[in-house]
Formats: sequence, C-alpha cells, structure tokens
Amino acid sequence: MTFVPLTRRLIALCWMASFALPSHAAAADGAPVALPDSTVLESWTLPNGLRVVTRHVPYCGSVDVTLAYGFGNADDPLGREGLHALLAELEYMGATAEAPERSRGDMSSQRPAGWDLALSPHLTRFSELAGVQQFPGVLHQVATRLRGVTVTAPGLRTCLGAVRADLDSSYRADVGTALYYGAAIWARGGDDARCARIASGKGLQGLNARDLQRQLREAFVPANAVLSIAGNLASVPVRALVLNEFGSIPAGSAFPAPVHAALDSASCATARREARGAAGVVGLFAPALTDSTHPAFLMQLLLAGGHCADRWGAADPPLRSRFQYAVLDDPEIARFYAPVQADAKDPDVMTVEFTSTLGEVNAMIVEPKTYQQIWRSVDWLLGGPLPPELGKRVLKDAGTLHALASGMAARELWGGEPFWSEYRRRFRDAIDHPFPKWYEWFVAPEHRVALLMVPRP
Repeated sequence: MTFVPLTRRLIALCWMASFALPSHAAAADGAPVALPDSTVLESWTLPNGLRVVTRHVPYCGSVDVTLAYGFGNADDPLGREGLHALLAELEYMGATAEAPERSRGDMSSQRPAGWDLALSPHLTRFSELAGVQQFPGVLHQVATRLRGVTVTAPGLRTCLGAVRADLDSSYRADVGTALYYGAAIWARGGDDARCARIASGKGLQGLNARDLQRQLREAFVPANAVLSIAGNLASVPVRALVLNEFGSIPAGSAFPAPVHAALDSASCATARREARGAAGVVGLFAPALTDSTHPAFLMQLLLAGGHCADRWGAADPPLRSRFQYAVLDDPEIARFYAPVQADAKDPDVMTVEFTSTLGEVNAMIVEPKTYQQIWRSVDWLLGGPLPPELGKRVLKDAGTLHALASGMAARELWGGEPFWSEYRRRFRDAIDHPFPKWYEWFVAPEHRVALLMVPRP
C-alpha cells in the first residue's frame, strides 16, 4: 500500500496554533538573505537586547507586527493558574502614554486589517496588522506599549472577565479544547480537580493592580522579547525606524529559561456535564525539540497523522480534528483523536484504535515522493521558502502573513536561524528514515497519555 498525503492537509496538521518556544538565544546580525521565494530575511539585535527579525514580501499589501515573549501559560505558578493570560491581556489592552485603555470589542475598529493576542504553553504573542502606509504608525504604537502600560481598577476588571471566560471555555465548557489542554495536565501529574480549578479562575483571586503593574514591568521588556515584522517593507528604512522607536526603551532583565515537569504516562476517564457523548484524546510524547532525532520524528509523525485523519474520517463536534501537532508552539505532545462509541467508558478503546491504525502505517510501502511531499509542505514553517501556493496567498491573505510573522518570532526565540537551518537539513534527510524505525516509540505505553471524557449522569 502506498500513502500520499495532501499538501493542504499537511499544512493544516502542522499549523494548529500559535508558534512558540522558550529560549534566550540572541539573534545573529547579518546581511539580508534573499530566499528562493523572492522574500528577504534579516535579523539583528538592538543594544537593549531586543531581537528583531524581518521578512520583506514584495507586492504584499499588508505588514504584520508581532511582539513575542518566551513564556506562556505553562509557566503559571502553582496556585496562580491564569496569571500569564491576565498579564498578557493587561499588556495588550492597558492604557499607554499616548492611548487610553482598549478592549477586545474595540479592536475590530482600531485594527481592521487584523490583530491577535495569543497565549500558548510557551509563548505570549501580540500581533497587529496594518496596510503598508499605516505600518510606521502602528509600529510606533507597539513601541509605545512596550515602554509601559498603566493598570487601572476598571481595566483590571475588564481583563479579569475576559481571561476568566477564556479559562472556563478552554478547560470546561468547550470539550474539544478541554481535551487538548487536559492531556497536558494529566501528563504532568494533574487531575480533574486541577482542570476544574483552572477553569474556575480561582488562581486569579486576590490580585491587585499594584502587584500586576510591577510584574508587567518585569516581564514585558526588550530583554525578553522578539520583534517580528513581515510584509512589504520596500518603502521603509526598517532598521532605522526600529532603532528610533525601540532603541531607547530600557532593556530590563531577561528571565531564566523555564523548567517544566517531565511528562508521565497516564490513562483516565472523567465525567463531564458538558460532554454529550464520549470523546477522547491520545497524547503522544515527542522527543525534545533540541534532540537531533526530532526532525525524523516529525517526518514520521506527519505521515502517521495524515493516515489517521484519513482512516478515521472527519471529526464530529466537539472535536475539530483527528490529529494536532503544533511543532513550534506545543512540541511536547502530539494529539490523536481516535473515534469512540458515544457510550464508551474505557480510555483503552482509544489506545487500541490508535495502535491498530499505527500498525497499518507500519505495514505500508511508502514511496520516497510521499516523504518529499511532506518535506515541501512543512519546510516553510521551519524557516524555508514559501511554496508557490502560499507565496501567492500571502500577498493578500492576512492569516497567511500572520502565520509567517509568528513563525519567525518563534524560531528566533528558540535558537534563531543557526538552529533551524540545521533542523531543516535533518528534516530533509529524514526522507530516508522509514516509519518502522519509529514504530516502537509511537506505540510504547510510556510515551502516551489517554484521556476520555464521558457524560456525567
């Protein structure tokens, strides 16, 4: 049997969330690098430690400005779950020296071209899109916000309300998202009570504006940040503009690299009132992203994920997909959503289906062109040139441009081009590593967590 995954599906499988990874490696200053897709990449570091990476996209109608930081919700202190989400909301919405407080409801009119406030396990990201003519003004406003925001009592109440609603949706009300985050909670020794606590927002009780103001000034500083700019930059002296807007902002102190609990296998079923029928996830633990074998793992994971998606068919609500892996955002766990009967009670039914389907992949004869197609579809996410289809789409589609800018920021946070150029080489060479070499890793019980949610009577 030969399996040939679709290019569009592979892009969707690997781009499931915001990009991120924590690190504090400095960007390498250097001359512009022209890529085969006609875009031009530059990176440098300001004297205050702000790492900057830009990608000029000729003829693009927009510019995406993204500020990213190498910390996220996985770094919340025990008992203060939701803290980083609240800090991000305050930083993005708070009043600056030149602008009043804003809310999510204001953003559609203030940033009609697009905006994004995203928090993932390892990244906090603020993005604002603008037309080419509006770009200098938007960049100035982003710099003004980095200089500091003011936390007020009314603004804090608004941000608390927004964050609590997000936590409740992510860990309780939305079963599909609760499965995604729940897999990581259980893999790190948590349980249903911990998920319920996060969903309740209790970790945000007792916080005051004064303490939050101090934490904002410590966290959102140039020493912790990457500024990523992607779009049509032909008419703007970008280096001079960035230096003028950001160069005088105090550097602050860089946070040490975070340390997270190791993942451990688990299998559990939990009853939820929100579940209308049984639904579950099998989380597969990945090698460390810095492990030299990770590129080969990624190649085989995408092969397996594509087959599972085809074999299991379209996901029914509350699930959105049969397979998710955000390689630059949440690289520790790949999620597989195997089909189960509505009255299922035992998570083992998922793992049996999971291992059985992987056995099919193990028995395949996969042609080299299949792996080549996977490589070409994903290489751009890892810093390579845009494939022709996306090269055309990025000129007009704000979402594609945003994905480009977000990926640039994430890669700069985790090693920069020196790391990712070597990663891309290993990923390309993984074409010669067949799936059977990884089969035992994929099916080993110690490398997975299984979480089944069933209706509560």
